Amino acid sequence: KFKYAISSRHYTTNNIKNFILKKNKTKSCVIQKNIDTENTNGFFYDIENLFILGNKIKIKDKRFCNVKNQIPVGSFFMEDFLHRKKNKINDHVKNFDILCLGCNEQYPGSVHDTYNNHNLNYIEHLNWLKKISLEFPKLKVGFIHHDNNKNNFEKFFLKNTNVVYIDEKTNSYALCYKAKFICSFASTMIIELFSINKKGYYLDPNYQNVQYMKNINKNIRINTYRKFKNFYFNPNKNKITFKDYCLNSCYTSYRIFNYLIK
Repeated sequence: KFKYAISSRHYTTNNIKNFILKKNKTKSCVIQKNIDTENTNGFFYDIENLFILGNKIKIKDKRFCNVKNQIPVGSFFMEDFLHRKKNKINDHVKNFDILCLGCNEQYPGSVHDTYNNHNLNYIEHLNWLKKISLEFPKLKVGFIHHDNNKNNFEKFFLKNTNVVYIDEKTNSYALCYKAKFICSFASTMIIELFSINKKGYYLDPNYQNVQYMKNINKNIRINTYRKFKNFYFNPNKNKITFKDYCLNSCYTSYRIFNYLIK
């Protein structure tokens, strides 16, 4: 019998578990791991407390969804993988001019291949990486996947190009910390890195990524290759207001603990 039960990933909550917790007067708490998705999770949340990255990136209400409180605390995962390991970021971590962060299960026929233009748009953002690396061969362009990635679609797609496919076991937070320009199709790290004033963008061809981008402001989305080039070579042209996307994540664990004991 516990006062609180905490799940570390908001997309793996369980209605039956929450029903039993409530029956025993245990409050269900969940930590936001990813930016919200439109059609793959969140329809059956029944949560007392949802600990989110920041107020601008809340989980939207969906059908049959019951979230009592959304509390901004920063990134639980960034606290561990970046802030607790910052002293280990050294010269062995490579510098990239452009670093693209991969997203699990986005390849054609995957679990996230759920709308008409998904495949075209996903492949198009990879083509932009290839194109800019060929147009400007001196640029160091890299792509890194999650360490739990189980497919080789991007690895084969980027083979024999100027884009470096980075070992998945590399700490991607450390790579981002040193990279000049960060981008992704849908990685939450773009939002997390705002907490250290690190500018990043979502590559969203034609603004058609309806699965992930409904909750994301267009000023951090790039819809054309021309704009992609422009934002890289003219970084001061687009101003991003970092506030409220993700709180400073040095003290995320403390904020969660402090909220619960109060």
